Amino acid sequence: MAYTYTQFGSTDLPNLEGSHDISSGSARVNIMDLPGGGAYDATGGANDRGERGAQKIGVAGILLQSDLAAAYYPLRALVGTRAQLWRTRDDGTTKEWAYARLDNIRSTRRQKNLFYLEIDMQFVVLSPCWFSETETVLSYLDAGANDDDLTTTGAESGDVISSILPGHGGNFPNRGTVVEITVISGTITAVSIQNTASVAHTLAWSGSLTVGDVLTIDCGALSVLDGATDAYSGLTPPTTVDGWLILWPDPSSNSMTVTLTGGAANVEFSFYDAWV
Repeated sequence: MAYTYTQFGSTDLPNLEGSHDISSGSARVNIMDLPGGGAYDATGGANDRGERGAQKIGVAGILLQSDLAAAYYPLRALVGTRAQLWRTRDDGTTKEWAYARLDNIRSTRRQKNLFYLEIDMQFVVLSPCWFSETETVLSYLDAGANDDDLTTTGAESGDVISSILPGHGGNFPNRGTVVEITVISGTITAVSIQNTASVAHTLAWSGSLTVGDVLTIDCGALSVLDGATDAYSGLTPPTTVDGWLILWPDPSSNSMTVTLTGGAANVEFSFYDAWV
């Protein structure tokens, strides 16, 4: 897979004679040298794909003399700003984005090259991965209403939605899954989400949700909201941050079960394909 960086915020990047750093960036490692030789890997045997530091990349290109006044100064004005950095695959249509900050722009004006200017833009990528242009939204209607709903792929049985398969086409676990539970009848007093492919963790919440209330579980922000009100206190948190992994879809099929107590709701999973 190869790609070029094409846009930062709403600004197109110079692509004439372009040179684009498409390295992977470094994993965040926690290794200490031992006094007697060798080293200790604090990560242990885990495949710690989710831990990545900020990635620094360079995007170089050439501006022609006719473009200098119109393009160079607006680019300089972007230094220090934070926005979506877009990359486009070599197929010319598939786009992915990550949040980044433009650290600096380097260029040298030479009198023998009055008709063009070489520019090197240095970005710091802040996101742990790159996200697909289009968000995936999986909707499960009337959960807990004991009604067959042929518009979803969820197999409903009483207050349980099973066989939720939020797999994606990326190559990296997506940490930004958002789950919204909108109450349509009754009063929901408990919510349980279990990844049946991982028996280690179940995410459980208890409280009181009445008709029209929306419970939002945001795995990227590690937050729980009832409407706009903080509802994190009702969460039985996982013993480790890794417990949130149950809602991080791997680049494959993931089988999840949602159980509601006391009422019926529409349940929605939303996420982007994730790439490194």
